[in-house]
Amino acid sequence: MAFYRKTALQELVPWTEDIPMELVSMSAADADKGSPKVGDMLACNPDDVCDWWLIEEKFFKDNYEWVSDL
Repeated sequence: MAFYRKTALQELVPWTEDIPMELVSMSAADADKGSPKVGDMLACNPDDVCDWWLIEEKFFKDNYEWVSDL
C-alpha cells in the first residue's frame, strides 16, 4: 500500500435530489450506505466536465476541509 496527498484543489458541490444520478459514478458500497443522500458531495474532473463522482458524507467529513469559495 502507498499513500498519496492530492496536489490540487477539488471543486465539490452538495448532492441534491434534482441532480441526475445517471451522470454520476457511485460505488456499490456507497449505495449500500444509502447514498445518494443529503450530506454527500459531488466532485467533477476539471479536465472532463462529464466525469462526476459521489463522495459519501462521512468520507467527505473525514478527508476534506473547506479552503475557499470562488
